[in-house]
Amino acid sequence: MQIHENVVRNWYLLKYVLRGIFDTDGSLYFTKNDWKKYRRYPIIELSMHNDVLLKQVKGILDAVGFNTKIVHYKDSVKLHGKKNLLRWFKLIGSSHPDKHSKLSFWTRFGYCQRIDELNYAERTKILRARSSVWLDSVIASH
Repeated sequence: MQIHENVVRNWYLLKYVLRGIFDTDGSLYFTKNDWKKYRRYPIIELSMHNDVLLKQVKGILDAVGFNTKIVHYKDSVKLHGKKNLLRWFKLIGSSHPDKHSKLSFWTRFGYCQRIDELNYAERTKILRARSSVWLDSVIASH
């Protein structure tokens, strides 16, 4: 399986295919990245069990300016760091409310806990209590 070349040549369609892969088979999480207490370092991971699709997605993302790496033992493409995260949400985005809440929480507080530490409902409750209007301007400025 792979993305049809007519779709690959049309960025408008392609970004929605990439968004769909992220929303269904991708994850957004944050690591401590060293001895620090909080999970501040963002990672986007797109998991798939098809080598052809995996390499194609990596090639597409590299071609549009993302810094990616394939993790062979997990069959995934990873995008590390703030620059990749903000670029992803500016160019491709997500339609998944959980991923938006993680981005909003990280943008507002500078970190985001694991799901077993702070689930979607708890995260959105905190965000609603504190306005997250700044999110669009943060993404647009990067």
